[in-house]
Amino acid sequence: MPTPPAEPIEWYFDILDRARIRVFESIAQHSDSLSEHPNGEYVSTYRWIVAHLVQHDSYHGGQAVLLHETWKKLFGFLLS
Repeated sequence: MPTPPAEPIEWYFDILDRARIRVFESIAQHSDSLSEHPNGEYVSTYRWIVAHLVQHDSYHGGQAVLLHETWKKLFGFLLS
């Protein structure tokens, strides 16, 4: 893994904010339609894709919280 750029946290938040704006714009431009393959299986809808992305992002948010809680348990004494 490459070393992340040594930038202030606001720099990273700005990247996330800009990406979130693009995602919201893309969502607003799509309608949700369900189509069916000839073999009877349904294909993924746009709504399913968005729900999957939200679930995936939430999973990583939980990982970040777990890492923070672990850090506090191991090194919280440094804050006292």
